[in-house]
Amino acid sequence: MISIMWPDILGVLAATIASFVIGAVWYSPPVFGKMWMTLLKMTEEDARKRRNKAIVVGFFANLLTAYLLGVFVLFAGASDLVAGAEVAFLAWLAFAFSYHLTGWVFENRPPKLFGIDVVHSLIIFLVMGAILGVWG
Repeated sequence: MISIMWPDILGVLAATIASFVIGAVWYSPPVFGKMWMTLLKMTEEDARKRRNKAIVVGFFANLLTAYLLGVFVLFAGASDLVAGAEVAFLAWLAFAFSYHLTGWVFENRPPKLFGIDVVHSLIIFLVMGAILGVWG
């Protein structure tokens, strides 16, 4: 039986907030937001209608990701920025990248949309992992 390890809650919260901020900047109109909405055929009105729900769901999804990534970091014994980022990269490759890749193929999404989403997830995983590696 596996004994679940508990990552530092402040590290988990810091990683969650960092990923949330990165997402807000990444998907803002001047960065990739306009292109992302165009590729999804989403209007400003569509985005406004979904914004509050997306923020709440996104926060809890990022919190869950940060917590579980913290567990992975602890299991791996990663205790610094680089080691935490390495664990996060492997987790991203196994879970986020493969998920995005499968969705891209089955949903026939444009390559640019795949790129925007998959690189965003890579960046937040690396930042979360680095924070969790340092925070322990």
